[in-house]
Amino acid sequence: MPIHDELEKLTAKFLGVEDAIVFGMGFATNSLNLPSLVSKGCLVLSDEKNHASLILGLRLSGAVIQIFRHNSMYITQYSLTTQSFFESTTKSLFITDVKHLEECLKKAIVFGQPKTGKPWKKIVIIVEGVYSMEGSIVHLPEMLELKKKYKVRNSNFNYINLNRNLEIIV
Repeated sequence: MPIHDELEKLTAKFLGVEDAIVFGMGFATNSLNLPSLVSKGCLVLSDEKNHASLILGLRLSGAVIQIFRHNSMYITQYSLTTQSFFESTTKSLFITDVKHLEECLKKAIVFGQPKTGKPWKKIVIIVEGVYSMEGSIVHLPEMLELKKKYKVRNSNFNYINLNRNLEIIV
């Protein structure tokens, strides 16, 4: 439908991305479309706080599901002290690190599929943009850095559930 195409183009423009797909119902979108994206031989790294619709879709897919701890980040504070002739200044630098997700990703790459050890067809990280029940937001930049660090191939991607997120963030 032309009006639906226009909505998708406007959504992509608003989000600053190349393209967007707009569905009319979130639960059905996740539970019925995930099985078309992943299947047997794929590994899904799924946030422990993911919505029931994501979990149902993953179960229907036949993929292996590995749960990682929600926003399991060490936040390390470093104090940097600089001194000049006139004053001493201390600044705090916070470094975040997605440790548990990284551990799961390392094991998946090193050990491959259970029993055979073959490489995974796909490794998919599934998160939500905003976890509305607790008000937390995904640490997406750190997750994308992990993909770069481990040279995750183009066949691997992130699936980000943005249901209800635009109205919450905007």
